[in-house]
Amino acid sequence: MKLNYLNAIIMICLLILISGCGKEEISGNIVEDINEVEDNSSSVVIIENTVTGEEDSETSDSEEADDSEVSEDDQTGGTSADLVAELMEDLLSDDTGTEEEEETVSEDREIIIEYFRGDPKDLTIEQGTTVKFTNNMPNFKHVIQVRKKKDDGTYERQITVGVILEGESAEYTFEETGTFQWLSATKYPITSGRITVVG
Repeated sequence: MKLNYLNAIIMICLLILISGCGKEEISGNIVEDINEVEDNSSSVVIIENTVTGEEDSETSDSEEADDSEVSEDDQTGGTSADLVAELMEDLLSDDTGTEEEEETVSEDREIIIEYFRGDPKDLTIEQGTTVKFTNNMPNFKHVIQVRKKKDDGTYERQITVGVILEGESAEYTFEETGTFQWLSATKYPITSGRITVVG
């Protein structure tokens, strides 16, 4: 028993010695590493300068890239401005064309009613023009009326142009300028249209 006890003590002492030596070696290595770092501090600085130089070059490259992108944007902006100008010209020309179409006097002077619809439905005519309304619907009577549109959107009292059977016609002369509605006094609202009278 005593031998076992002594052996255990010896083993513990050996372990303590070994672990202590290891610490000294480790601390010595650390000191040596630190000294080496202090001795090589100049090289570290050089490396940092080199890295900084590379970063500066990268920064300058990025700035050059940004400048090139700006110049490309400027060029694109110029192209966009040209496109916008062309689009505006097209829109203005379209508006002008629309106005011309609205003011174009129709060559038609007759509205033919078939299947409860007028052909043409809308007309633009000159002041003093006579329009003929013709009924082409078999076995159906139309009572043609005309009324002028007021500035507030309502209509004046309607004027009865005539009662027309199949194949018959009625005429009305528009002496005033403005917008008029023609219609048939039936329960079918599609039998109507607009007549614009210009001076």
